[in-house]
Amino acid sequence: MRTNVFNFIDFNRFNSLLEGFNKSTGFVTAILDLEGNIISKSGWRTVCTNFHRVNPESNKNCLISDTILANKMIEGEKYHLYQCHNGLVDVAVPIKIQNEHVANLFTGQFFLEEPNYAFFKEQAKKYGFEETSYIDAIKKVPIVNKNQIKEIMDFLLNLTDMIIDLTLDKMEKENSEILLKSSLESPTDIIILAIDQNYNYLYYNQTHKNVMKATYNADVAIGSNLMEAISSDIDKVNAKKNYDLALSGKAHRTLQEYGDKHISYYETSYSPIYDKERNIIGATAFSRDISDIMEEKERSEKYLRELIMAGKIFETSIENAPVPIMIHAENGEVLNISQAWTQLTGYQAIDIPTIYDWTEKAYGQNKEDVIKVISKLYSLTEMQHDGEFTVTTKEGKERIWDFYSMCIGNIPDGRAVVMSIAIDITLRKKAESELANQQDLMSYVIEHSNAGVAVHDRDLNYIYVSKKYLDQYEVHEDVIGKHHYAVFPDLPQKWRDVHRRTLEGETISGDRDLYERSDGTKLWTRWESRPWVNEKGEISGLIIYSEVINKEVEVEEQRIQLLIHDQLTGLYNRSHYESLVKILYRKENYPISLVNFDINGLILINEAFGHEKGNEFLCFVSKTLRDVFCEKCMIFRVGGDQFVVISMNSSKEKVTNYAKTVSEMVKVHSINGIQLSIAYGVATADDIDESIDQLFIRSENEMYSNKIFESQSYRNQSIQSLITAYHEKNPREEEHSQRVSELCEIFGKALNMDQDNINKLKAISYLHDIGKISIDEAILNKPGKLNDQEWAMIRKHPEMGARIISSSDEYKVIADDILSHHEHYDGHGYPRGLKGEDIPLRARMIAIIDSYDAMTQDRPYRKALSQKEAIEELYRCSGTQFDSGLVEVFVKKVIRFDDFNL
Repeated sequence: MRTNVFNFIDFNRFNSLLEGFNKSTGFVTAILDLEGNIISKSGWRTVCTNFHRVNPESNKNCLISDTILANKMIEGEKYHLYQCHNGLVDVAVPIKIQNEHVANLFTGQFFLEEPNYAFFKEQAKKYGFEETSYIDAIKKVPIVNKNQIKEIMDFLLNLTDMIIDLTLDKMEKENSEILLKSSLESPTDIIILAIDQNYNYLYYNQTHKNVMKATYNADVAIGSNLMEAISSDIDKVNAKKNYDLALSGKAHRTLQEYGDKHISYYETSYSPIYDKERNIIGATAFSRDISDIMEEKERSEKYLRELIMAGKIFETSIENAPVPIMIHAENGEVLNISQAWTQLTGYQAIDIPTIYDWTEKAYGQNKEDVIKVISKLYSLTEMQHDGEFTVTTKEGKERIWDFYSMCIGNIPDGRAVVMSIAIDITLRKKAESELANQQDLMSYVIEHSNAGVAVHDRDLNYIYVSKKYLDQYEVHEDVIGKHHYAVFPDLPQKWRDVHRRTLEGETISGDRDLYERSDGTKLWTRWESRPWVNEKGEISGLIIYSEVINKEVEVEEQRIQLLIHDQLTGLYNRSHYESLVKILYRKENYPISLVNFDINGLILINEAFGHEKGNEFLCFVSKTLRDVFCEKCMIFRVGGDQFVVISMNSSKEKVTNYAKTVSEMVKVHSINGIQLSIAYGVATADDIDESIDQLFIRSENEMYSNKIFESQSYRNQSIQSLITAYHEKNPREEEHSQRVSELCEIFGKALNMDQDNINKLKAISYLHDIGKISIDEAILNKPGKLNDQEWAMIRKHPEMGARIISSSDEYKVIADDILSHHEHYDGHGYPRGLKGEDIPLRARMIAIIDSYDAMTQDRPYRKALSQKEAIEELYRCSGTQFDSGLVEVFVKKVIRFDDFNL
């Protein structure tokens, strides 16, 4: 690695920087490799060059100091100051490239304080130095303070960063050139070559090599001379003229014929090649055979010359010309157009009576520029190339035409007549655009490819590897020149076979293959192994493209999991059940037992405590099923509250015991004090005569029989549990319900109700606020005024209570009364805004009793009203909130406040 890196460092450039640094600061510098060899230096103190480094004994001190500083760098210091054994201070800065310590940059040979001259006089005696000249040299050594050291080190650290950046850029550029050279061979119809200033080949692609062989019977090679390969004297003159122009700095394009044995027309682009200092060092050529196009152009020009020589306009000849031709007079009148013109544009002569009609339709916004060109045509004395123009056809399509025009005479009225001939070059321009896009794409792919790329020679030694490739396989060493199997010694035989087949000429690829790193990490890869061919057409090695697609695989696996699993419980879903039933219907799986489970009262849990609690119970049931049933059993959630378990090679007795265990475990589980239950049905088939679908129906029927038997009593019991839980959470509400119940019985008798209605009224008194079970206690017991959001939650309790009550046959008869007990007689209540006697009678009664009891009891937000104050409020709201007739009965006959006068 180190030898390769040093080849990329521009030491001349850094020598000049270090020399400038020495001259401007007086500080000496040097770059040494890790073995102590001097790679670059600028300036030395005379005390070192004339004394310390000359004397063998004192020079040992210098080498010891260099070694210590280098070792300090290995320990990872950013930079290190050290006083050498000869008494001077040195500093070292590490140079690291791609995390590898390759060299050190030294500066120093200064003092941090006034030197001890006695020490140096003693040292002069020790090593035999002439004392006066030695002390003079010591006095020339600068004394540096901490701020100066910091400035020096900031500069040197920046310099090392620049060394690293430029070295990495140069390495990346050389590696990219390997891929670029391979990519330049891909176009089979484009000639690409580069020469130096002496016309010697720097590069050529296979297409150029083939053309030179076919045209001049010449075998070319890198370093050979282009001019010596051209056997035609005329071609040699033309080629030299064009390359000389490019070598002078002018990029240009030509259309010329070349060839000795076989002559062809070539359209060629010539450009100069510059070095870093913008000096021209050579030229490139991109060329394309356009013989077919030139033949068409020749036919057009020949046809035009023949018409001019004939001296008259042959109308029929114009019409039948194989190319688009227009004859137009000086005032713009179109005299004739060829059939080819009409075929390509869709316009007939009648559509474009004047040249200005044509420009309006064909050129649109650019018509003014075209008209300026046309206005100059009538004074032409010889044929003129008008240039390339984009024309729009009648159908709105764009075509590119290359125009030639000439004034061919005058008609009797004196007007000049011009013939304009067009050559349709649309296809050629498209091909040029595609070539340019190819080159842009090639450059983009090289610079921005997400795939890792490695190039091997025929012996499978690395000759190029991209950073992406090294990163994705966690290779942290320099692999250039190493054998592929040395870098990956555990490579499976599969990949060795791929390499062998590639070197035999096959291109092999894989869309999803697994590679496992040494640490166990799994990488899913998309890859391709293809041979790469040299200029002789021989397989010189192979190119491997590899892209890690772990995210794609993960997304696909997640998608598959979502397709077959229930998102809430993680169990298999209904869709997967239906697909597996067809697979499991096999003789070897029998006997098969199937269990259907259905949760009792899930709707009640959802209504009372919200779907979050319902989901919690569903997850509990799912876990219970997993814990009880064996691993070989398959468990499915086939509906909102329905589960199915399939157990292969299992008896009914065994599976029934599992089902009973699940049922018992569910019964001891509760949600907010509400006991839960689950119904089940088991069906077993001993042989394949009964399908799994039939098993499902049998077990489901048994499950529903059990559910019908116990579900109603469960609902009634659950509602009782709910009201008990509500009263435990709010003891004040139980006392309130008791008082309301007593008043209900008196009120019912006062209205001559039968005992059944009185009983319902008393039931309402206990259940009318059951919907509050789902409301936070902090809101129910809030001492202050409720905000809008809290009040909105309170207003929902009649609906919640009605839905809970409706789940029980015993209580659903009073559900409408509970839903309506906050409706107002004038229609301004909630939740439905009922008015007058549309409000159920029992709800109107409960509204009065509930409000009266609430007013006469202490609340967190106010003290209780007196009986008289409460009655005043009832009368005040009579006819608006309350039924006035019922208020009168309640006051006179229920609370018996006869002495009350409004």
